[in-house]
Amino acid sequence: MIRFMVLFFILLALSWCGSSSSSKKMACSIEEQNRFVYNYMKDNYLWYDQIADVDYTQYKSTQELLNDLKISKDHWSFIIDKQKFDDYFAGKGYVGFGFVFTQKGDKYYLQMVLDNSPAKEANLNRGDEIVSIDGKKLAGLDKQEVLNLLGQNKEGVTRDFVIKRGGSSYSATITKRHIDTKSVMKREIFDVGSNKVGYILFDSFIETSNQELKDAFDYFKKRGVNTLVVDLRYNGGGLVSVAQEFASLIKPEEDSSLLFSLKFNDKHREKDQDYYFNSDSSSVAGIQKVYFLTTQDTCSASEALINGLKPYMGVTVIGSKTCGKPVGMVGGEFCNKLLVPIEFKIVNSKGEGDYYLNTGIVPNCQVEDDLSHNLGDSNEAMLKQAISYISGVGCSSSSNRLYRKVDTKMKARGFESIINLY
Repeated sequence: MIRFMVLFFILLALSWCGSSSSSKKMACSIEEQNRFVYNYMKDNYLWYDQIADVDYTQYKSTQELLNDLKISKDHWSFIIDKQKFDDYFAGKGYVGFGFVFTQKGDKYYLQMVLDNSPAKEANLNRGDEIVSIDGKKLAGLDKQEVLNLLGQNKEGVTRDFVIKRGGSSYSATITKRHIDTKSVMKREIFDVGSNKVGYILFDSFIETSNQELKDAFDYFKKRGVNTLVVDLRYNGGGLVSVAQEFASLIKPEEDSSLLFSLKFNDKHREKDQDYYFNSDSSSVAGIQKVYFLTTQDTCSASEALINGLKPYMGVTVIGSKTCGKPVGMVGGEFCNKLLVPIEFKIVNSKGEGDYYLNTGIVPNCQVEDDLSHNLGDSNEAMLKQAISYISGVGCSSSSNRLYRKVDTKMKARGFESIINLY
C-alpha cells in the first residue's frame, strides 16, 4: 500500500489516483507508463485544460512526455524514483558533495557547506569560489551546465575541484556519498535593546523537522525570546504538515484560525482542503513580529509559511524575492516511480497566493546574500538588517539592484529544487 504523505508545493498526497489497481500489477511497458502519465495529467493537473493533445504512444520515455504536457509556467512537475523520494522526506538524507552554490555574474560561489559532508572534509567554506570542475572552468557557463559537470547523484561519483579563497587557490578531489541532513541548521539568541531575539536557520520541511522545531522553540521559550528571525534563504520547501506546525509554533494563539487553503482543479473540488493553526505548548508566547530572510531559493512551503502568517502578525521579509511557487501536487505511483505534477494552488486566509515565478514574495527590504560572513553571524548582511529593524532603525540597506529573473534553462529541476543541496 502506498504511504499517505502530505507535502506542500511538491506533494500533497502520495496515493494511487485514477485506478483501483495496484501499481505493482500495472503493465510496465513504455506505452503503458506513458498512458498512465497522460491520463493522470488530463485528469489531475491543475491546468489540465491547457495540455496539448499529443500521441503518447510515440514517446520513448515518460519524462519526454511530461516535458511536452507541462505548460510554460510549470517549472516544477517531475517524475522520480519512489525510494529516493521516500528516503529524503523520511529524513534519511541524500547523496552528494554537501554544499549549496550560486551564480554571481559569471562566477560561482559556495553559499553553505554541510558540517558532516565530503565538501566540509575537503575544507570548502561559505564564500569560496568554484573555479573549475574536472579541469573545466565555470566562468561563462550557465547553471545547468555546471550541474551537468557535478555529475549524477550517486555514491562514488568523484570530481576534481579548483577552489579560490581570497587571493589563493587550491585543489580538492571530492567524492559523493550519502549525507545525513537535518532541518534546523543553526539557532542563536541575540539581545537587541529590550528584545530577546531568536534566530533559526531552517533548511527543509521533512518528516523529522517537527521535533527539531519543537526543540528549538523550547530552547527559545526558556530563554525569554520575544522576537524571531527565521532564515529560509536556501529552503526549497517540503511537507505541508511541517509548515502548519512551524506557523503554529510562531503564532501561539489557540483560536485555530485558518492558515491556508489548497485549491484543486474544477474536476476535483472535493479535494479542496483547509489547514488551521494548532495549539502547541512549545509556542513562544508573546511573539508579535517575525522577520524572514529570503532569496530566490526560498520556495514552496517556505513561501506558504510567510504568506500564511501575514494576515495575523507583523511579518517583515528581508533579502531578495522568493522563487514564486504557490502550487503543489498530489501524485501517482507507477512501476516504482512517482509522477508528481502540479495539482493545486495555495492561498492564505485572505485568498492571497498569486506570487508566481518572477513575482515571488517581494521583500520589505532588499539585501544581497552576504557570502563574506557565516550564516548566523550578526554581521552577515541579512541578519544585520533584521537586527536593524528590531532596534527601530528600519531598512538601512543601500542595495537597490533589480530582482533576478528565473533562469529559464532550469525549468526541469523538479525534485532537485526542493533539496537544493549538491
